[in-house]
Amino acid sequence: MLVLVMAFIALNTHAQTKIIKEVDGEISSQMKIIRQDNTLVGYLTFTRLEKVTEDSFNYKITIMDENLNDIGTLNFREINLQLHDVSFTNDVLCLGYYKSNFDGNIYKRQKDFDAAVATMQNEVLMQFVSLDGKILKTTSINADVTPRIGEKGQFDRRGPSSALLEHKILLQNIEQKGFALFYGDKNNCHLLLFNTKGDILWHKKINKPQGLWFSMLSSGRDIYLLLKSTYGEGGYELLGYSTKDSTAEMYYTLVDEHANQLKVLAFENDPATGQPYVAGLVMNPKRQLEYTGLYTINVNGVDNKAIDAKYTYWNQGALDSTTDTREFEKQIKDTKINFAFKDFNGLTYFTGANHFNGAELIKQNSKATLTIETNVLDEKIRVYRPGPGAPKFGDDFYRVINTEKKADYLVADTDPVITIYDVTGKKIVHSIPHKDAGIITNVAPAKEGYIMIAEYNKKGKYTKFSIEAL
Repeated sequence: MLVLVMAFIALNTHAQTKIIKEVDGEISSQMKIIRQDNTLVGYLTFTRLEKVTEDSFNYKITIMDENLNDIGTLNFREINLQLHDVSFTNDVLCLGYYKSNFDGNIYKRQKDFDAAVATMQNEVLMQFVSLDGKILKTTSINADVTPRIGEKGQFDRRGPSSALLEHKILLQNIEQKGFALFYGDKNNCHLLLFNTKGDILWHKKINKPQGLWFSMLSSGRDIYLLLKSTYGEGGYELLGYSTKDSTAEMYYTLVDEHANQLKVLAFENDPATGQPYVAGLVMNPKRQLEYTGLYTINVNGVDNKAIDAKYTYWNQGALDSTTDTREFEKQIKDTKINFAFKDFNGLTYFTGANHFNGAELIKQNSKATLTIETNVLDEKIRVYRPGPGAPKFGDDFYRVINTEKKADYLVADTDPVITIYDVTGKKIVHSIPHKDAGIITNVAPAKEGYIMIAEYNKKGKYTKFSIEAL
């Protein structure tokens, strides 16, 4: 089978630019972002090289700094690995893999499958690496997973069998401690704390195997898990744990004071306080995909009493009338709100596409009243918009911050133009076409105050990555 190889060529030693060329071969590679304190601090490429035994491969890791300069390389051999997550603290890189000698193999007969199940090896593999590419320690944890034989396809041929974790590995660095690891097998979800030497400090079993997915966030020496337990837009729970006091735990169901479900649009740390917050939409219990307001939940510690929730309802004087006198409830129904963030003043912003105003930036102040800014996207976007109704953005809004300038930028990745809006200065600062002269351009977050621009040249079969300041 032919897959994509990523061969990196630096254009110059200190330039924030690299080129990836496409090469056919039996090699595959992926790029991961390295984060510390939820901030991008570098990149790595994880490359699976040639197969050396029936179930093991040679692997190569290339470590890069925030400017895409190579700073370390690691070569090793291991059973089939999937790299799930990466974190960094105190000059130690922590990598979380799922290791299996079973997953992905093809067994034509049931008896071959049964024999493989009897000897299968499935583990969570933790690798602790120095920045120059030396393995400091490797820790393996047995994972209890369910093996499934591959489905039959055309001509009665079996597809690949599977033996996967119920929830993928999540990593976060923890202040003055090391790293938090989360994963879920078929019986339990697990939360472990490691020091930077790779030693396990504690291990908690979280009896939430029914969760559909989890997201993990660290704040100082506390760990928070956002759990989605039901299908649909609601059904969220927030769990909190302290690494200073192993007995301190928090469990909070995300509903408003009227027991209405809450849709989550943001779960991150407040740049003003460093404490976690959750923000999103209050769901209408009578109508699916409709909402009655917005909310921000500030989490000031691992204690339900430390929760400070602010709700803004359309029908309860939500709009700051001194700013705009439109009928707000009618206005908001034309806006598809799908992203939220906080600025350096601790105010919450919500963004959404509006058919009449391009896109809107809605600000919720400390008193839970709202103001609206319209037309935050490039004018060209509205020309290409099919009507009626708002365009479908999905996850195409994201934020870039500059701590030094205390500035926030909103990136709206829409078709045909990517627009970058200065939230603080209330102006568009950059517009980038997705397609121009045979080049397809995309934008992604980079180091603080910067964006990564990826320009794909289909004819030349390469992608050029560059990091540019805002």
